[in-house]
Amino acid sequence: MRRLRNRTRGQTSYYHLISRTVDGEKLLGDPEKEFFLELITQVADFSGIQVIAYSVMSDHSHVLVEVPPIEGEYSDSEIVARYQKLYPEPTNALPYTVEELAELLEENQSEGQAIRAHLSRRMGDPSYFMKSVKQRFTSWFNQKYDRYGPVWGDRFTSVLVEGKSWPLQVVTAYIDLNSVRMGLVEDPGQYLYAGYAQAKNGNPEAQAGYRALGVDFDVYEKLLASSKETDEVLKDRERMALVLTEGNAEVSIQTALRFKIRYFNEGKVLGSPDFVENHAKAFARNPKRERKAHPMHGADWKGLTVGTGLRMNLFS
Repeated sequence: MRRLRNRTRGQTSYYHLISRTVDGEKLLGDPEKEFFLELITQVADFSGIQVIAYSVMSDHSHVLVEVPPIEGEYSDSEIVARYQKLYPEPTNALPYTVEELAELLEENQSEGQAIRAHLSRRMGDPSYFMKSVKQRFTSWFNQKYDRYGPVWGDRFTSVLVEGKSWPLQVVTAYIDLNSVRMGLVEDPGQYLYAGYAQAKNGNPEAQAGYRALGVDFDVYEKLLASSKETDEVLKDRERMALVLTEGNAEVSIQTALRFKIRYFNEGKVLGSPDFVENHAKAFARNPKRERKAHPMHGADWKGLTVGTGLRMNLFS
């Protein structure tokens, strides 16, 4: 399995994870979206990862996660508790009941040691998180529709996000407005397969994710608001996308977020210049090559930068 190249280990980190269906097929209807959301919660509980925001569409998904630092070993009791969340029943790959697993770990013989190492490797890792979600979904989907073959396209893409309030707010707003950009709803609170609508409807798990933003919910919601400017700009989306890409104009952040923006999907690292430069250097294939933070254009992003110098078709 290919691992995240922008993986951090000694600190809490945040990732915007994007997955797309094979060939962009619109494979996910309402039942599939509901099951995908169940899997996100289930696998996150096992992994110890906090889901902050999400949006599941018919052909792709966005998930913003908080990943805890990797520190020391997990206790056997914690491994058993997490195992029970992901494997309430034995499987072919892990044919142990919860009681059998606890006994093997306590005996601490070769089999128990191997299982402990296997499960521990999968905890607190966004690569394993996405792999588990997508594999389980594919198995369920193919069985449901009596088909075989992949459901998802190439491996997921990721953007490392600085763990400060402003970067997290902006990325979350971009995810929450996904359904609006796609033309499915006018109000993001109407799209039930996203964290924002779930939080508005009182879902405690969805509401818990927004606490990571470090601001009151109503303060964050200002990023989702439309305006007269938004209506005017979007009357000629194609022309304005070109203008914004070329850096010839700026619009409000609220308006800019209603465009598809490559910074959020392909920027590699997103945050303040110092954060981006430090991590871009650490993750570079060629450490001798100079790495710099690239300012985001099209709006006053309040100092946000990305780790790649994207130029073409930034907005669409």
